[in-house]
Amino acid sequence: SSRETTHNEPLSENEIFSLLEQAKGIGIRVLVIAGEGEPFTNFSTKRIIAKAHSEGIIPYIFTNGSLLDEETLLFLKKNNASLVINIDSLNETLYESLVSVPHSLNKVLANLELARKTFSGTKKDLDGHSICHIALNTVVSNLNFEEAQKVAELCGEDFAFVCNSPILIGSAKTNDCFKLNQEAQNVLDEFGANYPPLGTGSDMVWCAYMHNGVSVGASGEILACAYSLESANLLGNIRTNSLASFIGKANTVVESFYSKNGHGRCVLRHPQYLNFIQKLRDSQFRGEAAP
Repeated sequence: SSRETTHNEPLSENEIFSLLEQAKGIGIRVLVIAGEGEPFTNFSTKRIIAKAHSEGIIPYIFTNGSLLDEETLLFLKKNNASLVINIDSLNETLYESLVSVPHSLNKVLANLELARKTFSGTKKDLDGHSICHIALNTVVSNLNFEEAQKVAELCGEDFAFVCNSPILIGSAKTNDCFKLNQEAQNVLDEFGANYPPLGTGSDMVWCAYMHNGVSVGASGEILACAYSLESANLLGNIRTNSLASFIGKANTVVESFYSKNGHGRCVLRHPQYLNFIQKLRDSQFRGEAAP
C-alpha cells in the first residue's frame, strides 16, 4: 500500500528529475550540488548529474576529491561537469587532522593529477576570462594561511584557485584557529582580492547562487544557502509550490535583513547570521514576512 509523502522524507530521484525539468523550463542553467557531506557517497548523484546534463543544465559539484577515480572523472567530463575540490593543506599531518581521515592526502593529490589529465584540453577563453572545469578551494585558518600560495601554485594553468574565509557556525564558532589572526587575515585579503569566492556576481557584491537561484535541501526545504541548514523549514518546501515560485525568495529576505544589519556577500559569514535565523523563526510564528 502507498503512503503519503511527508516533507521530512528525502526527495526521491523522480522528484529531483522533475525539479530539473522545471529548472530547464524557467531558464536555469546550472545545478550546484553542495552542502554537508561528500556527494559521491550517494549512489543517486551520478544519475542526477546525467539528468541535469540531458536537460542542458551544467552540473557543478563541491567535493573533497577522495572518490574521483578514473571512471568517475570520465563520467563527469562526458556530462560537462565542473568540480570545486576542497583542499585546506598540502601538509599530510595537518590535512588529515582537518578531515579526520588517516592516509587521505596522497590519495586526494593523486586524484587531482588524474583530474588534470582527464580534463586536459577543456580550458577555454571567453571574453578575456579563462574558463576551467576544476577549482581548488582553500578555507583560510590560523593553521594553514602560509599554504595558500602553495595551493595556488598547485592549480597551475589548469585549475582555478579560490580562497575562502571560515564560516563561524557550530564548533567553528568556538575554535580559535578559525578566528583569524592578523597574518591569516592579511593572506585572506591578498588572495581574496585576486581569487574571489566562486559564485560571486560580476558586481562583486552578491552571492550569485542566492541572488540568481534557489537552494533546495535534501527533503525539499528551501534554504537561504545550501550550507544554511539552520534555515530549513523556515522558507517553505519545494513540495508545496513550483520551483519558479521560490526563485529569488531567499535573496528577498536576506536583502531585507542586510538593509537593517549591514550588507555581506555571504549570509552565513555575516556577523548577525544567527540573528537572521532567529528572525526567520519569529516570522514563522507571527505569520509575518521574513526580515
